[in-house]
Amino acid sequence: MRSYGWKWVIATFLGLTLLGVAWAAEPESEPAGHVTRIQGSARVLPAEPPGGSPRPLSLGKPVYAGERLLTEPLARLEIRLRNGVAVTLGEKTEFIVQSVSDAGNGEGGTFMELARGVFRAITPKTAPDRLQPVQVRTSVAVIGIRGTDFWGGFQFQPGALDVVMLAGTGVYVETSAGRVELTTPGQGTTVNDPAQPPTASKAWSTTKLRAAQDSVAWGEAR
Repeated sequence: MRSYGWKWVIATFLGLTLLGVAWAAEPESEPAGHVTRIQGSARVLPAEPPGGSPRPLSLGKPVYAGERLLTEPLARLEIRLRNGVAVTLGEKTEFIVQSVSDAGNGEGGTFMELARGVFRAITPKTAPDRLQPVQVRTSVAVIGIRGTDFWGGFQFQPGALDVVMLAGTGVYVETSAGRVELTTPGQGTTVNDPAQPPTASKAWSTTKLRAAQDSVAWGEAR
């Protein structure tokens, strides 16, 4: 009985050891993207477990789908998603990458969320037959992107979302009441109420456009 007991202990130990090696060798889920530039302090709240401890972000760190990115005062954070979409966050911004489609696979889409603050996104140029939906959802509207460099955020009026196209093919801003297309660089729109359509697209003043760009510019924050 004593000999059998020792054999059982040894077999159990070896089995657990091999199982641990298998777990260690199993790769983590693929990151949605990585930090490519950072200024000041930023952190991330994990999606799992809910309410988990935040971790600081630094250059090269991975970002996973569902995680909540938070920037501190005067901070800037740039992430590049695995399909080539680049996002820059301004200070005091809360942003979530919900899902990322792989470049050129013709399936799915890339969906993000802006909870507060400001951001700039640049989507890669893609052939029309490989165009996948890229959207940023907010509390008042959905922003749809097509091979574009644009800015969006809650900056100029309390609770109002502003969006401006900086370059590229086009952006649309949509609420339950209607959609506005931005097709010319410098055109912008505002959403004050999710139950109302966005304002008609119009060229932004130089002052407003510069203020938007400064909010995500690198170097000394203004």
